Amino acid sequence: MASVLKTGLYTLSTRLGKTLITLLTLAIIGRYISVEDFGLFAIVLIFSNLLSPLVDFALTPAYIKLENADKSASSTFFSINVYISILSVILMVLFSWGGAYLFKSETLQPLIAVFSLAIFFSSISGQPSAILKRNKEYDVISKIEIMVSVSGAALVCIMAVNGYGIWALITRGIYEAFINAALLIKKSSIDLRIVGYREIAKYKDSIKFASQIVLSRLPNRALLTIDNVIIGKFMGTEALGFYSRAFQFVQMIDTNLSKPVSSPALSYLARLHDNVEARHYITLFWATYLVSGVGCLVIIASGDQLLPILMGSNWVEAGNLLRLLGFWGIGKIFHTLSSSYHINENKVYRWTKYITLGIVIIYCVPILSLIWKQDVRLFTMLYSFSYCFYWIFVYFHSIYKDYEKTPGILQGTIYKFIGINVFTLLIYQFFTDWIISVLGGDFNILVLVMVEIFITILTFYLLFYIFAQEEKSMIIRILKKN
Repeated sequence: MASVLKTGLYTLSTRLGKTLITLLTLAIIGRYISVEDFGLFAIVLIFSNLLSPLVDFALTPAYIKLENADKSASSTFFSINVYISILSVILMVLFSWGGAYLFKSETLQPLIAVFSLAIFFSSISGQPSAILKRNKEYDVISKIEIMVSVSGAALVCIMAVNGYGIWALITRGIYEAFINAALLIKKSSIDLRIVGYREIAKYKDSIKFASQIVLSRLPNRALLTIDNVIIGKFMGTEALGFYSRAFQFVQMIDTNLSKPVSSPALSYLARLHDNVEARHYITLFWATYLVSGVGCLVIIASGDQLLPILMGSNWVEAGNLLRLLGFWGIGKIFHTLSSSYHINENKVYRWTKYITLGIVIIYCVPILSLIWKQDVRLFTMLYSFSYCFYWIFVYFHSIYKDYEKTPGILQGTIYKFIGINVFTLLIYQFFTDWIISVLGGDFNILVLVMVEIFITILTFYLLFYIFAQEEKSMIIRILKKN
C-alpha cells in the first residue's frame, strides 16, 4: 500500500478512535461538570486558540521540506520551539489578566495562567512530531495519540466524579500535553541541545516559509474565536457552555474526518505538479464529503436528540444549537478544502483575502443580531448558514476562476451536491414521520435516533451511488493508484 493512502488510513483510524473516546468521556463528565464550568473553560480556550498559530509556527512542514534534515537541523528547530513556548507562556499569563477584566471574572485569571503549561508542552512537542512524520512513522504517532487520549479521559472522568469541576478540564489539558510531548521526544530520539541565534540563522529560509503560513493562519484563528468572545461577553458562561459543547461536537467532524482525508489527498495533488486539473479538486471534494459530510447531515437530522442522550437532560438547549451547527459543519468542510486548494495552487495571498472578507460577511449580521436580540439560537442559525454558504461559494468559485474551461464539471457537481443533500434530509423526515405515526407514543427515543441515523447514512450513500457514477469511478481509480 502506497504511503499516501497508508497515511490517510492511519490518521483516520486514530481520529475515529479519539472521537469515540471523546464521546464516552462527554457522556460521563457532562453529568458531573456544570454548564457554567464548561463555559469558563471555553473562555480559557479562546486565548490558547489565539496563540495556537504561534505555538505551532508551521515548523513541521518547514522541517519536512528540508533536503538535509540532520541532527543539527533537528536541534535547531527544537530550540525554536522552546523559545516560542517560553514566549507563549508569558503571553498567556498576560492574557490571564486581560481575560479576567474583559469577562468580569476573577476566577478566570488563575485558570488561564495555569493552562499556559499546556501551551508550553504543546509547543515543545512540535519538533519530535515533525521527525516522526518525516520518517513516516505514523503508526507510532497514532499509538501515542490513542494512549494519551485514553489516559487523559480516565483522569478527567475521575476528577469530575470527585467534584473538581473546571479544574478537571484544566488538569486534563496540561496532562495530555505533557505526556504527548514526553512520549514524542522519547520515540523520536531528538537531540535536546539548545542552540543560539547563529545556528538558527542558517535556516532563515525555512523560518520565512513558516512565518508566511503563520500569518495566513492568524485571520483564520480570529475567525474561529470571535463567536465565543461575543457570546461569553454578552450572554454569560452558561450560554457559552451550551454553545461551546455543541460546537465541539460538530467540530470533531472536521478535525477527525475531513482533515485525515483531505491532507493525504493534498499530498497526492502536490505530486501531480502542473498536471492538476479541475476534476482532481472535484474528486477531492467528493472523497472528503463522503466521509465527513454524512456526519453533518446526521447532526442536522438528529442533533437536537443526540446531545441530551449523550450528556444528560440538562443539555437540551445545546442539542438545539447542535442541529443548527450542522450547517456550520458543512461549511467547515469546504473551508478546509478551500485552504488545501489555495495552498496547493500557491495562492496564499488570495486565500488571506478570502479569510478577511469572510470575517466581515460571516459575522456582521449574526453579531448585530446577538447584541440586539441577545438570542444565542438566532445567532447560531445566522452564523451557521452564512458560514456554510460563504465557503461553499469560495471553493467552487476558486476552481471556476482558475479552470474556466471546465464549467460543465462544476455545474454538474453543484447540482449533484444540492440534490443529494436535500433529498437525504427529505427522505429522512418522511421516514421519521412515518415511524412516529405507526408507533404513536410507544417508542424508545434512543432506538428512534439510531433508526434515524441509519436512514440518513443509507440514503446519502445510496443517492451518491446512483447519481454520481463518474465521481465514484474517479475516486476508485485514485485509490488504486495510491
